[in-house]
Amino acid sequence: MDLRIARATEDPSRLEAAREKVEAKFAGQIKAGIVRGELVIETGPERLLEVCGFLRDSKNIDCSYMRCLLGMDLGDCLEVIYLLYSISKGLKVTVRTKVGRDNAGVPSVYSIWKSADWHERETAEMFGIRFEGHPDLKTLLLKEDFEGHPLRKDFKLKSGDSAKPQTNSAAKEADQSGNEAKTEPGNKRAGSGSSQMTFESLKETDNDAS
Repeated sequence: MDLRIARATEDPSRLEAAREKVEAKFAGQIKAGIVRGELVIETGPERLLEVCGFLRDSKNIDCSYMRCLLGMDLGDCLEVIYLLYSISKGLKVTVRTKVGRDNAGVPSVYSIWKSADWHERETAEMFGIRFEGHPDLKTLLLKEDFEGHPLRKDFKLKSGDSAKPQTNSAAKEADQSGNEAKTEPGNKRAGSGSSQMTFESLKETDNDAS
């Protein structure tokens, strides 16, 4: 496959064709639009696996690669965002799904993209979102006894807590010296999005920029 051809196919007509195909498949069940050269799809957790499986298996879309998965705290709810790419078609696709803050859970997409493994583990510990069906949702960055989810907006560090991962040697040294991790007041945490991004707000930004 010539990757130069794949890059050149990132055009409005192909994106529009992909949008129409997705909307025809999931009529009235999802929201889809084209924003800044990407197909953006909003769906509920109950439809997530079906939508993601379709994006991977559809010959006209072929999202065989999951670039990234990340979480956001929108204040009233949490959101999981999946950044996908079709190598063969040169399409960028974003899938977004929202969950409540309490007892938050979404289906794991590990069965669709194995690259979701560590992304889901990190998002689970940082935002407290359960990825149901993940084969091994153990902590990735934090200590096993760490309490709370550092990238939630309501998370507060206590004296002696540290959200920063430690190596075994660093942990032993800290224990021996009796030092406690401290936080600076006013520090901002990456990933705790302060505004809710929608099709409308993104399009307005595009119009202002043009």
